Amino acid sequence: MRFDAYDFDSVAIVESEVAIAITGAYIRPAYRGQRAAAALLDAALRDYHARGLRYCAVNFESFNPAATAFWMNYFEPVCLSVVRVPESVAS
Repeated sequence: MRFDAYDFDSVAIVESEVAIAITGAYIRPAYRGQRAAAALLDAALRDYHARGLRYCAVNFESFNPAATAFWMNYFEPVCLSVVRVPESVAS
């Protein structure tokens, strides 16, 4: 899992100086379903909470069934979007 400070490239409504953002995550398929990602998420959130960060945001692609199944177990949506601009087009 990769975490970044509040000035991440995401939705303005979740930006905060007391927030952390998950900007990337990947678990090899062979290790999925074994709670490895959940353990990493829990340890990281406990550490960030101890440092004074109170919120965590994650921006994920809802068309990715594995991502949706995982993130929706731990996070509540605050913004939904059906628009995606591929990085190659945005430049």
